[in-house]
Amino acid sequence: MYADHAQMLAKKKQTASIVCIVAAALLAMSLLPPLPWLKAKSRRGDFSVTMSLLSIKACGGGRCESMSNFKMARELKERYERSVEFHNEMRGQGEDDMPAPKEPKTAFALIGVITLIVCLIAIGTLGASGILGLTGRFITRPMALSTIALLASALALILGCVFVASKPGDGPQGTLGVSWPFFIFGAAVVGAVAGVQMLSKAFGPPEYDPYADPMAPAGPPM
Repeated sequence: MYADHAQMLAKKKQTASIVCIVAAALLAMSLLPPLPWLKAKSRRGDFSVTMSLLSIKACGGGRCESMSNFKMARELKERYERSVEFHNEMRGQGEDDMPAPKEPKTAFALIGVITLIVCLIAIGTLGASGILGLTGRFITRPMALSTIALLASALALILGCVFVASKPGDGPQGTLGVSWPFFIFGAAVVGAVAGVQMLSKAFGPPEYDPYADPMAPAGPPM
C-alpha cells in the first residue's frame, strides 16, 4: 500500500515537473524574434507590418525595414507635435473646423521591455522548478521557486495584454491584430499556472481535514 502511494506521489511530481518545463519551452518559443505578437496586412497583400515586444517591421515592394519600438514611439510623438503646431497655425488663420490631431499611444515601447523581462523571469523559474522537481527537490526558502514562477507568469499575462492594448493606432496597412504567437504565449501561461500549482501540491504537506475522525488510523505517510 505504501509502495503504491509513494509511486503515485512520484508520478505526480514527475507530471507537474514536465508541465512546468513544457510551459517554459512554450513561453520561450513565443518570444523568439521571428515570431511577432501583432501583425497587419494591406488588402492587396503587398504590404505588411509585424510587431514584437522590442521592434516593429514593415515589408513591401520586395524589401523590409525594421526599427525599435522606442524609435517608433519617438517618431509618433514628433509627428503628433508637428500636427499640433500645424493645427494651431491653421486655427490662427481662421480654419476653426479642422479637427484636432489625436495623441498617439507611445507606452507600448516601455511595456514591451517590462513584459520581456518578466517573461524571462517566468521562463527561468519554471524551468528550474521543473528540473528540480524531476530530481525530487523543491526550494521553499526564502520563497518557493514555484511561487515566483506563478507570480511571474500571471504578471507576464497581464503585461502582455496591456502591451497588445497599447499598440500604435491604425496605419495605411490597416489595424494591427493579434498574431498566433500571442496565443502560444497565453497557452504557456495557462500551463505554467497549472504546473506550478500541481508541483506545490505534490511537494507540500498533506492537507488537513477538519472533519476527519481523530480516532481513525493514520493514513500512509507522504
